[in-house]
Amino acid sequence: MKKVVILTGPTAVGKSSLVYQLPQNTPIEIIGADSRQVYRDLQIGTAGPTEEELKLFPHHLVYHVDLTEKYSAGRFVKEANQKIQEIHDRGKIPLIVGGTFFYIKSLFVGIAEEPPENPALLQEIQRMENKIAREKLEKLDPISFRRIPAQDEFRIKRALYYCLAAKQPFSSAPRIGSIKDKYHIVAFAILRDRKDLYWRAEERISVMFQKGLIEETARAYEKVPTSPALSSIGYLEIVQYCQENQISASEMLKRKQEIQQNTEQLIARNTRRFIKRQLTWIRATKELKKIDYACAFSHLSDSLIQKEAI
Repeated sequence: MKKVVILTGPTAVGKSSLVYQLPQNTPIEIIGADSRQVYRDLQIGTAGPTEEELKLFPHHLVYHVDLTEKYSAGRFVKEANQKIQEIHDRGKIPLIVGGTFFYIKSLFVGIAEEPPENPALLQEIQRMENKIAREKLEKLDPISFRRIPAQDEFRIKRALYYCLAAKQPFSSAPRIGSIKDKYHIVAFAILRDRKDLYWRAEERISVMFQKGLIEETARAYEKVPTSPALSSIGYLEIVQYCQENQISASEMLKRKQEIQQNTEQLIARNTRRFIKRQLTWIRATKELKKIDYACAFSHLSDSLIQKEAI
């Protein structure tokens, strides 16, 4: 079986630095597994690869989506499967790198087929209170109701929409796109001490502001103020502060210091909470081999030179 290597881990653990330490003759092509690094023009706030890093190895599913588009796990699974096949056809090893765990999980187990489109129904469910959506889901699909955490409004409404649009329980939906039986998968989750992760995250946020996070947010907000990309940590806090204080995109640069003073610690807090959720997911995912960062590079290197399974 041909090999697929997956490298994941919490925010700020150092996934990218490991990859770009690899010798340039390593026979890999990188597939991004990050729900925000797919967007063009958003490099700083997503901690995406720089122009220099993009030149080291071929990259896929990075900076290929317009700010106006909504990118989904279903699209990722479809595109990732296609890229994996193409990379193997070129005699290389696909190295999937990223921290959007729902995307990675969807690659492992597949994703539910899309239900028939029903825009009116979708709008109705999106306007629904989460409590009401959960009550409806419990009646239509008790299995999904028990599986999905009560506070995960997105997944609750997604499951409810499937039940109503497809007229069958979301839990019994056919799943497509799984790679676990098609390839020899080597999957790592890189870990560090939690306090170290928090410190690294705060340092990275500070550097983002120095590199121009507010300028990048202003450009994106002026171009597409309703872009799904701006709902992620870093951009969201800045946009919300500006909206609450009636600061236009053109005024953001004039009030940079004020914006940073009122959002940097909030971004850091939300990032810490996100890291905590990521660590919980990693611990619960048996398909991932947990590796301490100190010895991660040797594990990654070895996985790329070992012969493929027969």
